[in-house]
Amino acid sequence: ETVSDIGVYAFEGNHYLKSVVFNENINFIGEGAFHYCENLESFISVPDKVIKIGIGAFDRTKWYNNQADRVVYFGKVAYTYKGSIGNVNLESIALREDTRAIAEFAFFLVYDLEKIVISDKLEFVGNYAFELTSIKNIIYSGTKEQWNKITVCIGNGALAKAKKTYETVHHIYTQTKGEGATFGKNGILTKYCECGYSEQEIEIPALGEHSY
Repeated sequence: ETVSDIGVYAFEGNHYLKSVVFNENINFIGEGAFHYCENLESFISVPDKVIKIGIGAFDRTKWYNNQADRVVYFGKVAYTYKGSIGNVNLESIALREDTRAIAEFAFFLVYDLEKIVISDKLEFVGNYAFELTSIKNIIYSGTKEQWNKITVCIGNGALAKAKKTYETVHHIYTQTKGEGATFGKNGILTKYCECGYSEQEIEIPALGEHSY
């Protein structure tokens, strides 16, 4: 339980790994640490201390392959954006409100990304996390003083140049779920923000009888 770091390529290509249990002291997972552990499908008890994750740490694992095409989180770290990198039509992202860190190269080559919503829980931004993006606007729920305390590693000049709006909460609704209307029962259409916030938008009237 004294282990705090998982080194670079520590378990790469280990096809026997199916699940990993972390001790509470782990805070760093190196580049490619679990890369190509193709049968690895679950991580148990990911500690809140984990804020530094290297590029490709979980790529080509069953766990990663099972993640949906959007921001992939590992614990409270925004690990990467999963999708057609280089061809992503993605102008804005709202990170989860409990996001403590952004992993290195997390949004690398997401060219169209212009706006990101970040909560005051953020503490760390890894190397080149926003390299070759088009970040122009940052909506931050904390103060300017809090923003200046965030550790921002090299290759993130775009963040320094971007316009920042402080002490503001802004939601970007990218997901919609609905319960269809039936005879005698109204339906509900609800929109969700990536950060986890939801807002009920529309009530769909119950279906009535039709006469011809």
